[in-house]
Amino acid sequence: MAEPPLIRQNKFWICSNANFVWSFNPFGDKGLCQAVLPICMGGLGLGVVADLAPSAFLSFATATATLQNMMLPVAKLYEDHLRKETFAEWCSIFGDVLNIDNCSQRKWNEPFLNKSKIFLEKMNDSLLNKARLMAVKSDLGSVWLRAVPSTACGTRLDNASIRVDLCLRLGLPVVSEYRCLCGAYVFSLGYHGLSCKFGSGGQARHSAMNDYLIRLFQKAYIPAIKQPASLILDRNIRPEGYTLTPWSDGRCLTWDVTFPHTLADRYISNTLLKPDFKNSKYVDLNDGTRLFVPVCVETFGPIDKVTQHFFDNISTKIIKVSGDPNDKMYMKQNVSLLL
Repeated sequence: MAEPPLIRQNKFWICSNANFVWSFNPFGDKGLCQAVLPICMGGLGLGVVADLAPSAFLSFATATATLQNMMLPVAKLYEDHLRKETFAEWCSIFGDVLNIDNCSQRKWNEPFLNKSKIFLEKMNDSLLNKARLMAVKSDLGSVWLRAVPSTACGTRLDNASIRVDLCLRLGLPVVSEYRCLCGAYVFSLGYHGLSCKFGSGGQARHSAMNDYLIRLFQKAYIPAIKQPASLILDRNIRPEGYTLTPWSDGRCLTWDVTFPHTLADRYISNTLLKPDFKNSKYVDLNDGTRLFVPVCVETFGPIDKVTQHFFDNISTKIIKVSGDPNDKMYMKQNVSLLL
């Protein structure tokens, strides 16, 4: 489908503005192909007008067809030739998969988005890129993009943080290549820093998550403490936190947080085995009076079923206290921003 010259510049404007605001390197074909996809598909929602205009026109023309017939004179039969021509061109690209009388723009967009998704997957055929694309589609991997920037709520990011987050999401260069203190060579994508034992970000992320979990318990009127001592007498280990009142079935809750890096070489095939390791480590905390839950959140967003169940439970308890059903969404956004 031919693009008018002005619309054709839309992709260039997207790249130029991103480069100016966030100091990106050029998007490149792979980065731009992912960026224009919806957030739920791992993109940034930067839809290109030239790609979405036909779908918008066809859905709008169908939705207003009845009104147009009422407004136009009935003495002469009018035919919407532009609508038929646009539909014919659309079918020549995506096939005759929809009826012209369909008024859902979402349905009109689906063939283009599916085609773009397949094209993106072909461009990212390595195991690392496949894992990244799957991870950024997760709920916690994407919900931070929908958060309203607010300094008071802690959901406002500076340009430097946004640049790093978006580069990691799109697989774009983040840093200059260098040799890490651990001896590993750090490539420009910057993934090594998310799993290196000498990295400062891991501990900061760990502490921030524990502090936020304590605040969640406080919002639910459940007293909790961090790093309780003497819960396991014969071993010198302590979980991250402990509730002082029963959490479920008359048992108090203990938890321990872990952040396996989604794309780390040692985790890329078995990241979700980390909860099993935590369960084995704190097996003594699962008894008649205590319940242990491993809070395992990958750096790119995916979580296991146990962690999902934990977040669902705490959000339900908070909503019962506050009466605000949006608290669950706010919780997800804050957890997503902590990653």
